[in-house]
Amino acid sequence: MLRAIFEECKGEIRLSERVVSIDYSGKRICVVTQKEKYECDYLISSLPLGVLQQDRVKFQPDLPLNYSSKLKNMGFGVANKIYVSFDKPFWGENQGWILFVTKG
Repeated sequence: MLRAIFEECKGEIRLSERVVSIDYSGKRICVVTQKEKYECDYLISSLPLGVLQQDRVKFQPDLPLNYSSKLKNMGFGVANKIYVSFDKPFWGENQGWILFVTKG
């Protein structure tokens, strides 16, 4: 899926560069790393939750309060997933996903 997005958007991936700040206040987004400064029209960020919770990256403008306050209260945990494949859907043709969540 990511490969298709990058091919469509002509995107670039930058690895091993610690992000210092993200300025999305103007028409273009400015990302400053310890190595270089980048400008782009769109940005997909995958900053880890711990980095966001510790405010290691400066956002300009600040992230919306309802977003940042939820990040601060979000906990870490383990997600166990089991995938099962069936030859024919027994749950009906119009259903795309079935999700079961149990408390352990």
